[in-house]
Amino acid sequence: MKRHILPLVLLSLAVASLACSLTVPIPPSDIKVGPTETRDLRIEPVGAPGDTAQVELGMGAGELVLRPGAGDALISGTATFNISDFEPQVEIDGTRVAVNQGDLQLVGIPDLRGEEIINRWDLRLGKQPIALRVNAGAYKADLDLGGISLVGLNVSDGAASVQLTFSTPNPVSMDTLRYTTGASNVRLDGLGNANFSDMRFEAGAGNYILDFGGELRQDAEVRIDTGLSSLRIIVPKGVPARAEVRGELSEVKAEGEWTGSGTAFAHPGEGSMLTIIINSSLGSVRLETD
Repeated sequence: MKRHILPLVLLSLAVASLACSLTVPIPPSDIKVGPTETRDLRIEPVGAPGDTAQVELGMGAGELVLRPGAGDALISGTATFNISDFEPQVEIDGTRVAVNQGDLQLVGIPDLRGEEIINRWDLRLGKQPIALRVNAGAYKADLDLGGISLVGLNVSDGAASVQLTFSTPNPVSMDTLRYTTGASNVRLDGLGNANFSDMRFEAGAGNYILDFGGELRQDAEVRIDTGLSSLRIIVPKGVPARAEVRGELSEVKAEGEWTGSGTAFAHPGEGSMLTIIINSSLGSVRLETD
């Protein structure tokens, strides 16, 4: 019975969280959907050879696709939208590059006349070392960061549906990977390929999968703080790991090669050690072996 009740409670809390985050004035606004436009984006490398580019991507609402493959450019791709104020704005200051969704002031209920809002970025990142920051609201994201030279990654979003993958190893060492989200569905795959030494994952109610597949090349510590949520941790066979689960009334289930009980669990293997500290209140935690 407990397993059936928990997902329903999670869903209720997630919906309530989304509802609380929306404040819409009653008077109608003059915002209209226009013709669909596509803009090409190309940003050249910044700074001197070997410098790290501080890249910020800011999207309030829409769809973001991010891949490697910009070639000699720092960023290349397209932005497609049908509200003129969604056109992305680019700012460059030294090694800092910011690409932000255009300003759109929602002062009332948009008069969309049954038409669908389109706001989609399809971007590629190049070979220059990058400290990447993604700031988003209610959006859908498909991010493959495999092979990109990421010295740091910071993702912050609201009510989101995100698939983030490191399909191939990061060529450089990443200091910190930080992900902060609200009531969302997030899956992070290939985290072993991210090559980080420190990871922070903070989330509200939602469903979260953290898969540490890939090549773990250095000892790494992961700290996870979640509210009333469903959390799955997947560690590949042969990777040594320790997990400590803190919090009140959390349901913990260890499967595969995980051993332990209560708050302390271990996964056998050789090589770099993965240490996971989980603070989960009123949620469910599942430890799995891939």
